[in-house]
Amino acid sequence: MQTDRFELLFDTYYGRIFRYVRYRVGDLQATEDITSDIFLRVVENYHAYSAEKSAFEVWLFAIARNAVTDHHRQTWRNGSWLAAAVDIESARPSPEDGAIAAERREYLYRALGALREKERRLIALKFSSEMKNTEIAGLLGISASQVGVRLHRTLRKIKKIMERL
Repeated sequence: MQTDRFELLFDTYYGRIFRYVRYRVGDLQATEDITSDIFLRVVENYHAYSAEKSAFEVWLFAIARNAVTDHHRQTWRNGSWLAAAVDIESARPSPEDGAIAAERREYLYRALGALREKERRLIALKFSSEMKNTEIAGLLGISASQVGVRLHRTLRKIKKIMERL
């Protein structure tokens, strides 16, 4: 792969890949390591990429998804991803605002923890990676309308879980 081509791909996709991995892993150091590994895999396997099979972005996020799955297999057990959930930082909130935000995050993390792995992955792709339904559809091998339906159902499920908490 040419250096200028890699730099363009890196500049274009690094932020989205990093946010996706951070959402799925939570730990900053692990996120940095996994993201670096993803781009190393891209360089090593770029010769195998085929535009006829899928869009580059779909191929890239498949690599990212596999890297995160590999990480989970190696280090996580029994839903402990919740304990390592991303600590969303805000710009110096008041103590009251901080407490309210922490409570909301806790409810959200508990609701996300109650979801199936497929549902959490879908939420990560849509909101953390900011992927479009058509991009998610290509990655998951389903139609864009199925993605929309699954997202709607998953968001409804999250809302119901949070209402019970």
